[in-house]
Amino acid sequence: MKKVGLILMIVLFISINNTYAQQPEFQGDLMELFKGPSVSSGNEHWLSIMNKWRVAEKKTLNYHDSLYLRQGMLWTRKPFIYAQMMVEDRYFFDPIQQKYTVDRYLSDVKKRYGGLDAVLIWPTYPNIGIDNRNQFDLLADMPGGLAGVRKMVQDFKKRGVRVFFPIMIWDKGTRDVGMPMALAIVNEMKSIGADGLNGDTMFGVTLDFLKAADTLDYPIALQPEVAINDLKMVEWNQMSWGYYWNYEYVPGVSVYKWLEPKHQVEVTNRWIIDKTNDLQYAFFNGIGYNAWENIWGIWNKIPDRYAEAIRRIASIYRQFPTLWSSAEWQPYIPTIQSGIFASVFPGIGQKIYTLVNRDSTDKKGKQIELPYKKDLIYYDVWNGKELIPQKEKDHIYLEFPIEGFGFGAILAIESRLISSNFKNFINKMHVL
Repeated sequence: MKKVGLILMIVLFISINNTYAQQPEFQGDLMELFKGPSVSSGNEHWLSIMNKWRVAEKKTLNYHDSLYLRQGMLWTRKPFIYAQMMVEDRYFFDPIQQKYTVDRYLSDVKKRYGGLDAVLIWPTYPNIGIDNRNQFDLLADMPGGLAGVRKMVQDFKKRGVRVFFPIMIWDKGTRDVGMPMALAIVNEMKSIGADGLNGDTMFGVTLDFLKAADTLDYPIALQPEVAINDLKMVEWNQMSWGYYWNYEYVPGVSVYKWLEPKHQVEVTNRWIIDKTNDLQYAFFNGIGYNAWENIWGIWNKIPDRYAEAIRRIASIYRQFPTLWSSAEWQPYIPTIQSGIFASVFPGIGQKIYTLVNRDSTDKKGKQIELPYKKDLIYYDVWNGKELIPQKEKDHIYLEFPIEGFGFGAILAIESRLISSNFKNFINKMHVL
């Protein structure tokens, strides 16, 4: 009997450890990232575990993606470059003429790093708390009142820029508005035509905001600041911030993006000056970036090197807007040189590979090996040039440079899809 008991204990121990080994390993205190594959486990085994986790997690959550498929919410996949901005920003308002200068603000950021797809306009703190005005009062007290704000929002949207405002969920000690906060805020957003809400300090924007949007028949994007502490909330939090991430040499994979490829993350790191980790993690995951410069009135301008990286990343994202939410995206495509990590984003008749160099040294020569497929043309879209593949048996090799701490992007495309628009894009990237 002792031997049987011992055997059962050993079997149970092995079973528990095997179960644990089949779970992805999280990276960071907020568990917003998965660790990449280790050298010992290999890419294929790691990907198998990741795929099993996603299937099991969706089943456990009884997950559905219906909110992402709403006609009025399809745009949430496409705010690639986003910025939190202050209402006091000197490029945003002319105090002499007492008018909003949206064109001036957007033209400046377009010139410096390629422009924005969305803004988070911040009218509350550091002002809130100096008197009894609440978050609603501070918005209504902006120049021109709510009518002026509505016109300002329209000016952003005319330039193709979506507009977010914050939820001050902690604003409970100023003035009661006489109705639930969620209903009051969504109603206010409807009155000014805003597109989204950012939940300040929130670990997931709560379900009452979705219910308020449904009650008012006003679909609105919900985006928490910190994290999403219950993955079920990914159903109605179509966007999030990639905040307080723990960066490692081997780039992590966004948990929310992996669970729901249509979910848009904006990597955020407001005080940092060296943007390498932020931009490489974003590009590797095919997600967005928060180009936050005016931090409560403290100016943390994006340095020129990173501004140019943002310009190129944004150009590539916007040229292929549907690929980044592909259900078949796959991180950790095998690469040839050490320090280079790659992901692939497939679409109909084309695939784009994003690469990052986590080393400080330039990497030249062969970078990636792919199966040979007839009628595919390959482009180095980061540098704007066609590549001539080196064919060996049933595989091809692609050779191109990636600078230290730099980026790469390769497009495999069927010749029938090459248009004049695409050729103009390649010429633009070549100039950049």
